[in-house]
Amino acid sequence: MLLQYRLSTRLSFDRPVTDHVFRLRLTPACDERQRVVRSDIRIHPATPLARGIESVWGNRTHFGRLDAPHDALLYEAEGVVKTTARSVSDVEPAGYLVHPTPLTRPGAALLALCRGIDLTKRPCGKALMGTAMHLVHGAFTYTPGITTVATTAEEALASGRGVCQDYSHVLIALLRHCGMHARYVSGMMTGIGATHAWVEAWHEGQWIGLDPTHDAWVDEHYVVMARGADFSDAAIEHGLFKGSAIQTITTTVNVVESND
Repeated sequence: MLLQYRLSTRLSFDRPVTDHVFRLRLTPACDERQRVVRSDIRIHPATPLARGIESVWGNRTHFGRLDAPHDALLYEAEGVVKTTARSVSDVEPAGYLVHPTPLTRPGAALLALCRGIDLTKRPCGKALMGTAMHLVHGAFTYTPGITTVATTAEEALASGRGVCQDYSHVLIALLRHCGMHARYVSGMMTGIGATHAWVEAWHEGQWIGLDPTHDAWVDEHYVVMARGADFSDAAIEHGLFKGSAIQTITTTVNVVESND
């Protein structure tokens, strides 16, 4: 499937900031399930970007610095990606992907949720993944604005409210607690809205995608931008600036089928 995407994010500050250093992951990944046909990135105010591919995760990354005072930064990415529904083959995953991170460390709420999986029956990998995904989906009410990027899986699950980032962190924590390797994915899916997050779990030599927010297996309607052990590794935008300003972020995403 050919998907045309457009992502626009505006960072607004209530007073000018300086020495703004930022890292962007605005170019989709290239792997067995997707290929970039074309991509373009624009920054305003115009800022030179350095680009590279991260050695650990393979995320395609741009780096920029804006020293002059500014009260807004706008970046836009658009292009076309050819996607498939297939899983991504790989070498055996790193051992740390079966261990908790600070954002996915299990607590009482997650251990209680885990009791919904009968491990004594030794479910196969995909059956365990599906059961875990259904449990996580049923444990949440989708509620924007309740959590932040620093909210842990345990905190979000205890409240029962959150967004795709929280659903994904809880599913990762649950799968790892059950002994499976799992990783966090940032990206987009067809439709109009915002960026999205989901999970990939390792089974029989492949990374299989699961979307606990929609209780669905990932297919060709999803575009991967970045991967990591949790959100902190796979954030699409991250930056530091000098100043005491309050920052507001507004993001819009539009992904549609393309005739290119």
